[in-house]
Amino acid sequence: MDTKAENRTVAVKVEGRFTEYYSPFFTDPYEDNGEYREHYENNILPIQPVLGPSLGDSDNHFLTGDLNCLAERLACDCEGSENTAVWDDYTGKIADAIEAVLKSGEAATHTFGGLKIAITPFKRGELPPINEEQLKVYGKYANLIRERVAAI
Repeated sequence: MDTKAENRTVAVKVEGRFTEYYSPFFTDPYEDNGEYREHYENNILPIQPVLGPSLGDSDNHFLTGDLNCLAERLACDCEGSENTAVWDDYTGKIADAIEAVLKSGEAATHTFGGLKIAITPFKRGELPPINEEQLKVYGKYANLIRERVAAI
């Protein structure tokens, strides 16, 4: 067993205006499965705004593999973000902070433009389980999503 791989941070929980999990190891089937993408756009997107399942007890603590999208959505709540240059700056700083926690494995809290963001790392096997109730929206694709999460 590779203990270095087992001790590696594989995901983070990001808490700001909303809570979302991010893992660079999560590959949502949206881009590589046209049938799933069609189902997502017609049946899931009207219900939830983020690609990826919800984890834990909440039905809106989604898991994403798209760091830039997560950072952009958080930056929208920073003071001055209506200015494109400021928004871009906060987006980059938030993404950098998340990547730093992934690399270090140490929790961190930052404030960007008045928005406080807490970032908590998770090692392999530590992520909360998929919210099975929320997973029902995936229909016949639920097992595919479970497989993708298990691969983290």
